[in-house]
Amino acid sequence: MKNLIKLIFYLPKKYKLQCLLVIFLALCMSLSEVVVLSSIKPFIQSFSSLSKNSLALLDSNPNKIILKEAYRFLSTVLVCGILRVFLISFQYRTAASISTIISSKAFKKIINQEYINIKSVNQSKFLSILIQDIPRTSEAISNCANLVSNIIILIFISLSLLVIETRLFLISAIFIALSYLIIGLLFAKKLKVNGENITKYNHKETALARSTMASIVDFIISGSSARQIKTFRNNEIELRKSYANTLIYSQIPRYIVETVCLSLFTFFILISISSKSSLLIFAQLGTLLFAFNRVLPSAQQTFSAYAFIKSSSASIKNVNQVLSLKEKKTSRDLIFKNNKLFKENRFTKKNKISLIDLAFQYHKNKKFKFENFEFIQGRPTAIIGKSGSGKTTLIELILKLLDPTNGEIKINNQDINKIDLNEYYQNISYLSQSPFLFSGSLYENIMFGSNDEIDKDLLFKNGEKLGLKDEFGDNFLDYYISDFGRNISGGQAQRCSLLKIASNIKPIIIIDEPSSALDQKTSMIFTDLLLSKAKDSIIIIITHSKEQAELFPAKLYL
Repeated sequence: MKNLIKLIFYLPKKYKLQCLLVIFLALCMSLSEVVVLSSIKPFIQSFSSLSKNSLALLDSNPNKIILKEAYRFLSTVLVCGILRVFLISFQYRTAASISTIISSKAFKKIINQEYINIKSVNQSKFLSILIQDIPRTSEAISNCANLVSNIIILIFISLSLLVIETRLFLISAIFIALSYLIIGLLFAKKLKVNGENITKYNHKETALARSTMASIVDFIISGSSARQIKTFRNNEIELRKSYANTLIYSQIPRYIVETVCLSLFTFFILISISSKSSLLIFAQLGTLLFAFNRVLPSAQQTFSAYAFIKSSSASIKNVNQVLSLKEKKTSRDLIFKNNKLFKENRFTKKNKISLIDLAFQYHKNKKFKFENFEFIQGRPTAIIGKSGSGKTTLIELILKLLDPTNGEIKINNQDINKIDLNEYYQNISYLSQSPFLFSGSLYENIMFGSNDEIDKDLLFKNGEKLGLKDEFGDNFLDYYISDFGRNISGGQAQRCSLLKIASNIKPIIIIDEPSSALDQKTSMIFTDLLLSKAKDSIIIIITHSKEQAELFPAKLYL
């Protein structure tokens, strides 16, 4: 529960006020329940004034009393019902709004970490938190609202019963409270363990599905698909068993307590038979029965809510950990702090990027040192070096994804740390070594993650030059691509990504291994297309192709 309370403290003031309003509505609802309970006993007792003769006379005094009490009772029940409907609607809508805020904040925290942390983190765990733990946490928030409102209702009904029927209530309350206490003590640990298992198996299942789909060809060729299916099935058995146990532990108490209450009610009836004032006992039992009808659902909902929150504790803890992640400080934040924000455009008609005594080290791993070098507009540069020589690391430093251990990078003699990142990135086109393709049209994949409007006619002309029209047809921009580009070749996937770069020329163009999956002819076609369209850009390309490197007048060897 403490993790859930901690989670609520992350909320903006508006949503904390909504939580307080839920409590206020629950108080109003509880007061209406008290009024209903206080009107049921007089209504039942009003029948004591009836006689055989007065039954036929609607205008008789006894009938008037009964009608008066009946109207009073019905009106309080109606008001109570309206308040209950309103409370339920408001508390679940509030919980939904809070869940939206928490899930959005969690997603923002995950993608706004330092790049080096995102590179080294278990991404499957984050994916599982987003698609499994956050929905469970959202449901726990709904259950928390339900728990609070039902506890308030229970307290008020109990207090009113204590006044109306002290002896019967005390006997019943002791038995019911003991039942729930014993059940709670028996199931609390089991609920927590099952909740932890649900979170653990959900994370394993997400990681297993993600890695299997990403490496499906390897599993087909190696013939190990059956082993993956068996692993998934075994995990699923444990997961569903944990879900089932949680439901069992949250639902069983209802029937145990109902059995206790019916046994008590039978006991009270047997006592009333031997009593001389049977009508009075009848009124007391009627009041108690009606109270049970109001109390038991609230008691069961309270326990079910508690059970779900207890079983979701591991998920809630994971969400709290995500929300406590530190977001990266942008250069804009740092510049504002030092009052040195350069608002004017740093890009001129003759741009250059300078590396000065630049070095970088991943924790205690190998330290990369880069020679002083200038990437100049109109002089395309190929970065060449063996695997592990720091080519991609250098690109990540230029992109401000990593901060150098030593030295600096300047754009037009201005330290990039003193330039607004938004301005900097708006002037860069970048294509990574392994661009991601998702399930959607070729055009949707090109536009994914881009704030720029790209002319469709230009995309079509460039795509035609790259051979996409010949392979995918006249409507190649609408061609459907599956996740990871499984339904197209590696070369076709690379050309789809290169099409975006060739159609969205910016002052700085950085491409990591553009020809790794292309034949020599297509590689040359793309290079010629890029060089002809980006004469006024700084072009930086990582390549292992000697033929492609020869087309670049400047070369940086690592």
